[in-house]
Amino acid sequence: MSAAGDGAKLLYFTAAYRPGSMAIPVHTELLAAFGERGYPSAIVTLAPPGQREPIAYVPDGDLPVYRVAISRGLRDRLANRYARTRLGYPYLLTAARYLRPWLRARLAADPDLILQVEMAFPLGAVVRRALGGTPARTVVTLHGGDVLWPDDGSAYGYAGLPAARRELRRVFAAFSRVRPMAPILARAAAGFGCPPEKIAVVPLNVSEGFYPTGPLAELRAASRRATLVELGLPADARLLITSGRVLPIKGFDILVDALPAVLAAHPTTYLLLYGPDRGGTTDALRAQVAALGLTERVRFLGTLPFDGQGRFLAAADLSVIPSTLDGFNRHGIEAGAHGTPIVASTGAGIADFVRDYGAGRAVPSRDTVALATAINDLLADRAAWERASAGAIRLADACRTGHVADALVALYGGIGRG
Repeated sequence: MSAAGDGAKLLYFTAAYRPGSMAIPVHTELLAAFGERGYPSAIVTLAPPGQREPIAYVPDGDLPVYRVAISRGLRDRLANRYARTRLGYPYLLTAARYLRPWLRARLAADPDLILQVEMAFPLGAVVRRALGGTPARTVVTLHGGDVLWPDDGSAYGYAGLPAARRELRRVFAAFSRVRPMAPILARAAAGFGCPPEKIAVVPLNVSEGFYPTGPLAELRAASRRATLVELGLPADARLLITSGRVLPIKGFDILVDALPAVLAAHPTTYLLLYGPDRGGTTDALRAQVAALGLTERVRFLGTLPFDGQGRFLAAADLSVIPSTLDGFNRHGIEAGAHGTPIVASTGAGIADFVRDYGAGRAVPSRDTVALATAINDLLADRAAWERASAGAIRLADACRTGHVADALVALYGGIGRG
Protein backbone atom coordinates (compact mmCIF):
# COMPACT_ATOMS: atom_id res chain seq x y z
CA MET A 1 0.00 0.00 0.00
CA SER A 2 1.36 3.45 -0.87
CA ALA A 3 2.01 6.09 1.78
CA ALA A 4 -1.43 7.62 1.29
CA GLY A 5 -3.18 4.69 -0.34
CA ASP A 6 -5.80 4.35 2.38
CA GLY A 7 -7.18 7.86 1.78
CA ALA A 8 -6.86 8.87 5.42
CA LYS A 9 -6.87 12.59 6.22
CA LEU A 10 -6.32 11.92 9.92
CA LEU A 11 -3.96 9.54 11.71
CA TYR A 12 -5.27 8.54 15.12
CA PHE A 13 -2.46 7.34 17.40
CA THR A 14 -3.37 5.09 20.31
CA ALA A 15 -0.93 2.94 22.28
CA ALA A 16 -3.14 -0.16 22.19
CA TYR A 17 -5.80 -1.12 19.67
CA ARG A 18 -7.14 -4.63 20.19
CA PRO A 19 -10.19 -5.51 18.10
CA GLY A 20 -12.86 -7.11 20.25
CA SER A 21 -11.94 -5.33 23.50
CA MET A 22 -14.60 -3.36 25.35
CA ALA A 23 -12.75 -0.06 24.80
CA ILE A 24 -12.76 -0.28 21.00
CA PRO A 25 -16.21 1.29 20.34
CA VAL A 26 -15.00 4.57 21.84
CA HIS A 27 -12.35 4.75 19.11
CA THR A 28 -14.24 3.27 16.19
CA GLU A 29 -17.37 5.38 16.71
CA LEU A 30 -15.27 8.54 16.91
CA LEU A 31 -13.35 7.67 13.74
CA ALA A 32 -16.60 6.90 11.92
CA ALA A 33 -17.87 10.34 12.95
CA PHE A 34 -14.65 11.92 11.69
CA GLY A 35 -15.18 10.22 8.33
CA GLU A 36 -18.69 11.63 8.10
CA ARG A 37 -17.23 15.10 8.68
CA GLY A 38 -14.59 14.89 5.97
CA TYR A 39 -11.73 13.32 7.93
CA PRO A 40 -11.39 9.65 6.92
CA SER A 41 -9.02 8.18 9.47
CA ALA A 42 -6.50 5.44 10.11
CA ILE A 43 -5.36 3.95 13.42
CA VAL A 44 -1.66 3.94 14.26
CA THR A 45 -0.80 1.78 17.25
CA LEU A 46 2.08 -0.12 18.81
CA ALA A 47 2.66 -3.70 17.73
CA PRO A 48 3.01 -6.61 20.13
CA PRO A 49 6.63 -7.71 20.66
CA GLY A 50 8.05 -9.81 17.86
CA GLN A 51 6.55 -8.03 14.84
CA ARG A 52 9.21 -8.24 12.14
CA GLU A 53 7.99 -5.48 9.80
CA PRO A 54 8.76 -1.90 10.89
CA ILE A 55 5.14 -0.96 10.06
CA ALA A 56 2.51 -3.66 9.54
CA TYR A 57 -0.85 -2.99 7.89
CA VAL A 58 -3.53 -4.96 9.75
CA PRO A 59 -6.96 -3.48 8.91
CA ASP A 60 -9.91 -3.99 11.23
CA GLY A 61 -12.67 -4.48 8.69
CA ASP A 62 -12.84 -1.25 6.69
CA LEU A 63 -10.73 0.65 9.23
CA PRO A 64 -7.05 0.99 8.28
CA VAL A 65 -4.80 -0.01 11.18
CA TYR A 66 -1.01 0.29 11.23
CA ARG A 67 1.13 -1.34 13.90
CA VAL A 68 4.54 0.13 14.69
CA ALA A 69 7.26 -2.34 15.67
CA ILE A 70 8.79 -2.03 19.14
CA SER A 71 11.28 -4.90 19.32
CA ARG A 72 12.78 -6.68 16.32
CA GLY A 73 16.05 -7.98 17.73
CA LEU A 74 18.94 -7.56 20.12
CA ARG A 75 19.57 -3.91 19.26
CA ASP A 76 15.97 -3.07 20.08
CA ARG A 77 16.02 -5.04 23.31
CA LEU A 78 19.05 -3.06 24.46
CA ALA A 79 17.46 0.22 23.41
CA ASN A 80 14.25 -0.71 25.22
CA ARG A 81 16.15 -1.54 28.39
CA TYR A 82 17.90 1.83 28.28
CA ALA A 83 14.65 3.71 27.56
CA ARG A 84 12.84 1.96 30.40
CA THR A 85 15.37 3.08 32.98
CA ARG A 86 16.45 6.46 31.58
CA LEU A 87 13.44 7.79 29.64
CA GLY A 88 10.46 6.41 31.55
CA TYR A 89 9.02 4.23 28.78
CA PRO A 90 10.65 1.17 27.20
CA TYR A 91 9.59 1.71 23.58
CA LEU A 92 10.20 5.44 23.28
CA LEU A 93 13.28 5.08 21.07
CA THR A 94 12.40 2.02 19.01
CA ALA A 95 8.82 3.05 18.19
CA ALA A 96 9.98 6.53 17.16
CA ARG A 97 12.74 5.05 14.96
CA TYR A 98 10.39 2.71 13.09
CA LEU A 99 7.64 5.29 12.82
CA ARG A 100 9.87 8.09 11.49
CA PRO A 101 10.28 7.21 7.77
CA TRP A 102 6.70 6.03 7.38
CA LEU A 103 5.23 9.12 9.05
CA ARG A 104 7.42 11.51 7.07
CA ALA A 105 6.34 9.79 3.86
CA ARG A 106 2.69 10.26 4.84
CA LEU A 107 3.28 13.95 5.48
CA ALA A 108 5.16 14.38 2.22
CA ALA A 109 2.17 12.88 0.40
CA ASP A 110 -0.32 15.02 2.34
CA PRO A 111 1.12 17.98 4.30
CA ASP A 112 -2.37 18.79 5.64
CA LEU A 113 -2.70 15.43 7.37
CA ILE A 114 -3.96 15.72 10.97
CA LEU A 115 -2.10 13.76 13.63
CA GLN A 116 -4.39 13.07 16.61
CA VAL A 117 -2.35 11.50 19.43
CA GLU A 118 -3.91 9.92 22.51
CA MET A 119 -1.83 10.71 25.64
CA ALA A 120 1.03 13.19 25.73
CA PHE A 121 3.28 10.55 27.28
CA PRO A 122 4.32 8.11 26.09
CA LEU A 123 2.72 8.32 22.65
CA GLY A 124 3.02 12.07 22.22
CA ALA A 125 6.70 11.79 22.98
CA VAL A 126 7.06 8.97 20.44
CA VAL A 127 5.39 11.04 17.71
CA ARG A 128 7.40 14.17 18.55
CA ARG A 129 10.63 12.22 18.24
CA ALA A 130 9.47 10.61 15.00
CA LEU A 131 8.65 14.00 13.51
CA GLY A 132 12.00 15.47 14.52
CA GLY A 133 10.89 18.97 13.56
CA THR A 134 8.98 18.00 10.40
CA PRO A 135 6.05 20.46 10.09
CA ALA A 136 2.72 18.81 10.89
CA ARG A 137 -0.78 19.61 12.14
CA THR A 138 -0.77 17.92 15.54
CA VAL A 139 -3.24 17.50 18.40
CA VAL A 140 -2.55 15.61 21.61
CA THR A 141 -5.31 14.40 23.94
CA LEU A 142 -4.63 14.35 27.69
CA HIS A 143 -6.20 11.45 29.56
CA GLY A 144 -4.82 11.73 33.11
CA GLY A 145 -2.21 9.03 33.39
CA ASP A 146 0.07 11.15 31.24
CA VAL A 147 0.00 14.43 33.23
CA LEU A 148 -1.38 13.69 36.71
CA TRP A 149 0.45 12.09 39.60
CA PRO A 150 -0.61 11.43 43.22
CA ASP A 151 0.75 13.47 46.10
CA ASP A 152 0.80 10.49 48.45
CA GLY A 153 3.64 8.63 46.76
CA SER A 154 1.43 5.88 45.33
CA ALA A 155 2.14 4.56 41.85
CA TYR A 156 0.01 6.08 39.12
CA GLY A 157 0.73 7.27 35.63
CA TYR A 158 3.92 8.66 34.17
CA ALA A 159 4.15 12.26 35.32
CA GLY A 160 5.84 11.38 38.58
CA LEU A 161 8.94 10.42 36.59
CA PRO A 162 11.44 13.25 35.97
CA ALA A 163 12.21 11.93 32.47
CA ALA A 164 8.51 11.89 31.58
CA ARG A 165 8.08 15.44 32.82
CA ARG A 166 10.91 16.58 30.54
CA GLU A 167 9.27 14.83 27.60
CA LEU A 168 5.90 16.39 28.42
CA ARG A 169 7.34 19.90 28.28
CA ARG A 170 8.80 19.16 24.85
CA VAL A 171 5.52 17.72 23.60
CA PHE A 172 3.57 20.78 24.72
CA ALA A 173 6.09 23.04 23.01
CA ALA A 174 6.02 21.06 19.76
CA PHE A 175 2.33 20.18 19.26
CA SER A 176 -0.10 22.53 17.55
CA ARG A 177 -2.98 22.00 19.99
CA VAL A 178 -3.47 20.29 23.34
CA ARG A 179 -6.89 18.76 24.04
CA PRO A 180 -7.45 18.01 27.74
CA MET A 181 -10.59 16.01 28.36
CA ALA A 182 -11.34 18.01 31.51
CA PRO A 183 -10.29 21.29 33.15
CA ILE A 184 -8.20 19.42 35.73
CA LEU A 185 -6.01 18.24 32.85
CA ALA A 186 -5.84 21.72 31.35
CA ARG A 187 -4.51 22.96 34.66
CA ALA A 188 -1.93 20.17 34.68
CA ALA A 189 -0.81 21.07 31.13
CA ALA A 190 -0.42 24.70 32.14
CA GLY A 191 1.74 23.53 35.02
CA PHE A 192 4.08 21.97 32.48
CA GLY A 193 4.39 25.27 30.65
CA CYS A 194 1.86 24.61 27.89
CA PRO A 195 0.85 27.98 26.35
CA PRO A 196 -2.80 28.70 27.19
CA GLU A 197 -3.64 29.54 23.57
CA LYS A 198 -2.88 25.93 22.61
CA ILE A 199 -5.30 24.42 25.15
CA ALA A 200 -8.87 23.48 24.20
CA VAL A 201 -10.93 21.35 26.61
CA VAL A 202 -13.06 18.78 24.78
CA PRO A 203 -14.62 15.98 26.87
CA LEU A 204 -14.18 12.34 26.02
CA ASN A 205 -16.76 10.60 23.91
CA VAL A 206 -18.86 7.79 25.33
CA SER A 207 -20.03 4.86 23.21
CA GLU A 208 -23.56 5.13 21.88
CA GLY A 209 -24.21 1.75 23.48
CA PHE A 210 -24.58 3.53 26.82
CA TYR A 211 -27.37 5.84 25.65
CA PRO A 212 -30.88 4.45 26.14
CA THR A 213 -33.16 4.56 23.13
CA GLY A 214 -36.58 4.16 24.78
CA PRO A 215 -38.50 6.28 27.31
CA LEU A 216 -36.13 6.86 30.22
CA ALA A 217 -38.71 6.79 33.01
CA GLU A 218 -39.96 3.38 31.90
CA LEU A 219 -36.42 2.08 31.56
CA ARG A 220 -35.47 3.26 35.03
CA ALA A 221 -38.54 1.69 36.62
CA ALA A 222 -38.06 -1.65 34.84
CA SER A 223 -34.31 -1.68 35.60
CA ARG A 224 -34.94 -0.98 39.25
CA ARG A 225 -37.45 -3.80 39.57
CA ALA A 226 -35.13 -6.25 37.83
CA THR A 227 -32.08 -5.19 39.86
CA LEU A 228 -33.86 -5.48 43.20
CA VAL A 229 -35.02 -9.00 42.31
CA GLU A 230 -31.62 -10.04 40.93
CA LEU A 231 -29.74 -8.85 44.03
CA GLY A 232 -32.43 -9.80 46.55
CA LEU A 233 -32.89 -6.25 47.84
CA PRO A 234 -35.99 -4.72 49.48
CA ALA A 235 -38.48 -2.66 47.50
CA ASP A 236 -37.53 0.54 49.35
CA ALA A 237 -33.78 0.17 48.77
CA ARG A 238 -31.78 3.27 47.84
CA LEU A 239 -29.03 2.37 45.40
CA LEU A 240 -25.63 3.99 45.06
CA ILE A 241 -23.46 2.86 42.16
CA THR A 242 -19.75 3.26 41.48
CA SER A 243 -17.37 1.57 39.08
CA GLY A 244 -13.95 1.60 37.49
CA ARG A 245 -10.68 -0.20 37.82
CA VAL A 246 -10.53 -1.16 41.49
CA LEU A 247 -7.32 0.52 42.57
CA PRO A 248 -6.47 3.00 45.35
CA ILE A 249 -6.79 6.27 43.38
CA LYS A 250 -10.44 5.51 42.68
CA GLY A 251 -11.18 6.27 46.35
CA PHE A 252 -13.66 3.45 46.86
CA ASP A 253 -12.37 3.10 50.43
CA ILE A 254 -13.44 6.71 51.08
CA LEU A 255 -16.95 5.92 49.87
CA VAL A 256 -17.09 2.85 52.12
CA ASP A 257 -16.03 5.03 55.07
CA ALA A 258 -18.87 7.44 54.22
CA LEU A 259 -21.53 4.71 54.16
CA PRO A 260 -22.29 4.61 57.92
CA ALA A 261 -23.25 8.30 57.84
CA VAL A 262 -25.42 7.67 54.77
CA LEU A 263 -27.09 4.70 56.45
CA ALA A 264 -27.81 6.78 59.55
CA ALA A 265 -29.93 9.10 57.39
CA HIS A 266 -31.15 6.54 54.82
CA PRO A 267 -31.18 3.09 56.44
CA THR A 268 -32.12 1.16 53.29
CA THR A 269 -29.09 2.28 51.25
CA TYR A 270 -26.98 -0.23 49.31
CA LEU A 271 -23.76 0.30 47.35
CA LEU A 272 -23.15 -1.50 44.06
CA LEU A 273 -19.52 -1.59 42.94
CA TYR A 274 -18.17 -3.12 39.74
CA GLY A 275 -14.94 -3.12 37.79
CA PRO A 276 -11.76 -5.15 37.30
CA ASP A 277 -9.49 -5.63 40.29
CA ARG A 278 -6.00 -4.15 40.27
CA GLY A 279 -3.35 -5.32 42.70
CA GLY A 280 -5.68 -7.01 45.16
CA THR A 281 -7.53 -3.77 45.96
CA THR A 282 -10.89 -5.56 45.95
CA ASP A 283 -9.76 -7.87 48.76
CA ALA A 284 -8.71 -4.86 50.81
CA LEU A 285 -12.11 -3.26 50.22
CA ARG A 286 -13.91 -6.44 51.25
CA ALA A 287 -11.91 -6.49 54.48
CA GLN A 288 -12.78 -2.83 55.13
CA VAL A 289 -16.46 -3.48 54.43
CA ALA A 290 -16.46 -6.47 56.82
CA ALA A 291 -14.70 -4.50 59.56
CA LEU A 292 -17.40 -1.83 59.36
CA GLY A 293 -20.19 -4.42 59.45
CA LEU A 294 -21.36 -3.48 55.94
CA THR A 295 -21.05 -6.82 54.17
CA GLU A 296 -24.78 -6.93 53.35
CA ARG A 297 -24.79 -3.30 52.22
CA VAL A 298 -21.99 -3.42 49.66
CA ARG A 299 -22.41 -5.65 46.63
CA PHE A 300 -19.29 -6.40 44.57
CA LEU A 301 -20.50 -7.15 41.05
CA GLY A 302 -17.10 -7.93 39.52
CA THR A 303 -16.29 -7.07 35.92
CA LEU A 304 -19.39 -6.45 33.82
CA PRO A 305 -19.55 -6.46 30.01
CA PHE A 306 -20.64 -3.22 28.34
CA ASP A 307 -24.08 -4.60 27.63
CA GLY A 308 -24.47 -5.75 31.24
CA GLN A 309 -24.02 -2.34 32.87
CA GLY A 310 -27.00 -0.30 31.69
CA ARG A 311 -29.59 -1.96 33.92
CA PHE A 312 -27.59 -1.13 37.05
CA LEU A 313 -26.87 2.44 35.92
CA ALA A 314 -30.57 3.03 35.29
CA ALA A 315 -31.63 1.39 38.56
CA ALA A 316 -29.38 3.52 40.76
CA ASP A 317 -30.43 6.60 42.69
CA LEU A 318 -26.95 8.14 42.49
CA SER A 319 -23.62 7.57 40.79
CA VAL A 320 -20.78 8.24 43.23
CA ILE A 321 -17.23 9.02 42.06
CA PRO A 322 -14.91 9.39 45.08
CA SER A 323 -11.64 9.39 43.09
CA THR A 324 -8.58 11.02 44.59
CA LEU A 325 -7.00 11.35 41.14
CA ASP A 326 -8.81 10.80 37.87
CA GLY A 327 -8.46 12.48 34.49
CA PHE A 328 -12.19 12.33 33.78
CA ASN A 329 -14.26 9.28 34.83
CA ARG A 330 -16.42 7.76 32.15
CA HIS A 331 -18.71 6.07 34.68
CA GLY A 332 -20.40 9.35 35.57
CA ILE A 333 -21.33 10.01 31.94
CA GLU A 334 -22.61 6.47 31.47
CA ALA A 335 -24.80 6.86 34.56
CA GLY A 336 -25.89 10.35 33.54
CA ALA A 337 -27.08 9.03 30.19
CA HIS A 338 -29.53 6.92 32.20
CA GLY A 339 -30.72 9.92 34.22
CA THR A 340 -28.72 9.08 37.34
CA PRO A 341 -27.27 12.15 39.12
CA ILE A 342 -23.57 12.26 40.02
CA VAL A 343 -21.74 12.96 43.26
CA ALA A 344 -18.07 13.44 42.36
CA SER A 345 -14.90 14.27 44.20
CA THR A 346 -12.87 17.18 42.90
CA GLY A 347 -10.05 14.67 42.44
CA ALA A 348 -11.94 13.50 39.34
CA GLY A 349 -11.95 15.54 36.15
CA ILE A 350 -15.69 15.09 35.76
CA ALA A 351 -16.33 17.25 38.86
CA ASP A 352 -15.98 20.50 36.90
CA PHE A 353 -18.58 19.31 34.42
CA VAL A 354 -20.91 18.17 37.21
CA ARG A 355 -20.85 21.72 38.58
CA ASP A 356 -21.20 23.37 35.18
CA TYR A 357 -24.18 21.24 34.13
CA GLY A 358 -25.88 21.06 37.54
CA ALA A 359 -25.58 17.28 37.26
CA GLY A 360 -25.31 16.60 40.99
CA ARG A 361 -22.71 17.60 43.56
CA ALA A 362 -18.94 18.10 43.56
CA VAL A 363 -17.23 17.65 46.92
CA PRO A 364 -13.64 18.07 48.14
CA SER A 365 -11.35 15.13 47.54
CA ARG A 366 -10.88 12.72 50.46
CA ASP A 367 -13.60 14.48 52.50
CA THR A 368 -15.74 11.67 53.88
CA VAL A 369 -18.13 14.01 55.68
CA ALA A 370 -18.73 16.16 52.58
CA LEU A 371 -19.26 13.05 50.47
CA ALA A 372 -21.86 11.61 52.85
CA THR A 373 -23.60 14.97 53.17
CA ALA A 374 -23.93 15.40 49.39
CA ILE A 375 -25.31 11.87 49.02
CA ASN A 376 -27.79 12.37 51.87
CA ASP A 377 -28.96 15.73 50.54
CA LEU A 378 -29.77 14.37 47.09
CA LEU A 379 -31.44 11.25 48.47
CA ALA A 380 -33.62 13.39 50.76
CA ASP A 381 -34.60 16.18 48.34
CA ARG A 382 -36.61 14.87 45.39
CA ALA A 383 -36.79 18.23 43.64
CA ALA A 384 -33.00 18.63 43.85
CA TRP A 385 -32.61 15.06 42.59
CA GLU A 386 -34.84 15.78 39.58
CA ARG A 387 -32.83 18.89 38.69
CA ALA A 388 -29.59 16.95 38.99
CA SER A 389 -30.99 14.12 36.88
CA ALA A 390 -31.84 16.56 34.10
CA GLY A 391 -28.36 18.08 34.38
CA ALA A 392 -26.75 14.65 34.21
CA ILE A 393 -28.66 13.90 31.01
CA ARG A 394 -27.46 17.21 29.48
CA LEU A 395 -23.87 16.44 30.49
CA ALA A 396 -24.07 12.96 28.98
CA ASP A 397 -25.49 14.42 25.78
CA ALA A 398 -22.46 16.72 25.49
CA CYS A 399 -20.28 13.58 25.50
CA ARG A 400 -22.08 11.88 22.63
CA THR A 401 -19.64 10.91 19.93
CA GLY A 402 -21.16 13.24 17.35
CA HIS A 403 -20.88 16.29 19.57
CA VAL A 404 -17.29 15.47 20.53
CA ALA A 405 -16.40 14.91 16.87
CA ASP A 406 -17.90 18.30 15.97
CA ALA A 407 -15.76 20.02 18.61
CA LEU A 408 -12.59 18.26 17.47
CA VAL A 409 -13.21 18.97 13.79
CA ALA A 410 -13.69 22.64 14.68
CA LEU A 411 -10.36 22.46 16.50
CA TYR A 412 -8.66 20.91 13.48
CA GLY A 413 -9.93 23.69 11.25
CA GLY A 414 -7.90 26.25 13.17
CA ILE A 415 -4.58 24.42 13.00
CA GLY A 416 -1.84 25.36 10.60
CA ARG A 417 1.29 23.35 9.94
CA GLY A 418 3.94 24.03 12.54
